[in-house]
Amino acid sequence: MNKTEFMRELFSQADKREKDVQSNHILLAHYTTESTLMKIIKNKEIWLRNTSRMNDRMEIKYGVNGLVVALNENENMDRFKSFLKDVFDGDSSYINPIANFILERQYIDQHITYIACLSEHHAQPDDHEGKYGRLSMWRAYGNRSGVALLFKPSILTLPQGVIYFSPVEYWEQDEITRAVTDKINFLHSCKLEVREYIRQSSNNKNEFFYLMIRMLLFAIISIKHPSFAEEREWRLIYHPTASEDLSHAGGIVEKDVVDIGGSLEEVYKINLSIGEYELGKLLDSIMIGPNNHPFITKRAIEKLLQDEDMSGIPVIPSNVPLIV
Repeated sequence: MNKTEFMRELFSQADKREKDVQSNHILLAHYTTESTLMKIIKNKEIWLRNTSRMNDRMEIKYGVNGLVVALNENENMDRFKSFLKDVFDGDSSYINPIANFILERQYIDQHITYIACLSEHHAQPDDHEGKYGRLSMWRAYGNRSGVALLFKPSILTLPQGVIYFSPVEYWEQDEITRAVTDKINFLHSCKLEVREYIRQSSNNKNEFFYLMIRMLLFAIISIKHPSFAEEREWRLIYHPTASEDLSHAGGIVEKDVVDIGGSLEEVYKINLSIGEYELGKLLDSIMIGPNNHPFITKRAIEKLLQDEDMSGIPVIPSNVPLIV
């Protein structure tokens, strides 16, 4: 098994979901307000915010608790530690931070992980979402000035390393346990190859260490309660431990402190003005949510796009008769 095949299997659920998005040309919606839309268009950037600022911080705890339970079943924790001990030749400085990641860092990770959220936008004849958007998302994010930036599925193919895309899975506990057990079985099946790879160089050893951290981190922040399943969410992620240093970002990602609602907050900004990251190349269209004056809003957004040389992007009123 080569490195590409190993990575595809390690993140098999994400690979499957991405193929589904690409093959069905599913757009990815970022629901926000008109004010934030204006900033995104004018500044050509989207912000990744601390997960502690999420609407429901219990989302993170659900993933943590589910993984703790899963690791305590089917001898999964012992088997995971055994795998780590074998591939790292008993080096506890690598083994312990990985093995104890979930238990010892569950609250720390809430405060040092940064994300932006996208939602699969199904434009199927039977769900009407392509025409109206999603009612629950308008209620949650729009108030009376909601909009959705609809990104092309190709956004998921942007180079990863500093930032990552991860789909959210809406699993019951038995599904979490089954996925964890399957993943540990897979790692054991590759144990000899992984150990040989790690022994080749210290760079390989460090690379695999951070890969294991990323695997656990993505599991924590990408598992939600099944009651949220209609969101069909993807998360754009930056994490100071699991991601490469910003010096490798080539100007695509930068750290900043901003004022949000009167409070100072550290964010990571994705530059949407460079090469394949250009907003005009990634954006399919913009949908206007419930609004008392949708066509006034439409003209204003079209003027913003024209001023930024993106006049070819359609602006679509949803005409949802929602009083929020």
